[in-house]
Amino acid sequence: MLGVFMAAAFLLTSFTMLMASEKAPFVWFMIGMFFSYLITVNKGKIPVVKCSFFVVICFIVLILADVLFMGSSNIASAMSSVMSRALTGGITPSYFYLEYFPLYEDFLLGRSFPNPGQIFSFEPYHLTVEIMNWVHPEHIGSDVIGTAPTVFWGEMYANYGGVGVVLAPLLVGSALCIFTFAFNRLRTTPITIGLYTWLILHYKDLATTGISSFLFDFKLIVLIAIVVSILIISNRFRLILN
Repeated sequence: MLGVFMAAAFLLTSFTMLMASEKAPFVWFMIGMFFSYLITVNKGKIPVVKCSFFVVICFIVLILADVLFMGSSNIASAMSSVMSRALTGGITPSYFYLEYFPLYEDFLLGRSFPNPGQIFSFEPYHLTVEIMNWVHPEHIGSDVIGTAPTVFWGEMYANYGGVGVVLAPLLVGSALCIFTFAFNRLRTTPITIGLYTWLILHYKDLATTGISSFLFDFKLIVLIAIVVSILIISNRFRLILN
C-alpha cells in the first residue's frame, strides 16, 4: 500500500513539474529525492558509482526534455544546450558585472540589497535588470524586461568591488556551516530530512543569483517556524537533539 501511495505521489508531482514544459523543476525534484536517499539510507555518505549513474540519468532526461520541449533540432544540439546551461549559465553574466562596475556605474555600496517597508533611506537598485538593459539596450522602452542574475559574489562585487568578492565566500560559507551545525544537532526524522533537503536545493541558487535574495528570506523563516513548531509539539514541547 505504501508503495502504491509513493508511486501515485511521484507521478502526480512529476506531472505537475512537467506540465509547464520546464525541465529544471523535474530534475531538481529527482535530485531532491536522491539527496533524501543519501541522508536516510547512506547516512550522508556519497557513493561515487551511484552518483555517477544518477548524473547520467539526469543528463539523459535533460537532453530528451530539451528536444521535446525546447525545440532542439537534434541530440547534439540538445547536448550542447544542456552543457552550456549547466556549466556556464550562472557564471557568464558575471563578466558583464566586472565590466560595468565601476567603468559605467560607481559601486552601489549596498543599494542593490532589499529595503523592506522602506525602512532605509535608499531606493533599491534593480541590479539584474540594469545589467540586462546595458547588455541589450534595444529592449529598453519595450514590453521585454530581462534580467541577468549571476553567481552570488557578482552582486557583492557590484556593491563593494574586490573587497566584496573576498568577503562573499566567507559570509556565505559561515552561514551555511551554521545551518549544517544546527541540523546535525537535531535527531533524524522525516520532517528534518525533508527540511534539510529543501535547504540544500534552496541554497543551490547561490550559484546563479545574488545574496540579496537570501537576506530577508521570509519563505525560509516561515518554513523553519512551521517545522520547529511541529517538532516541539510532536515531542511534547521538547526539541529532540542528538
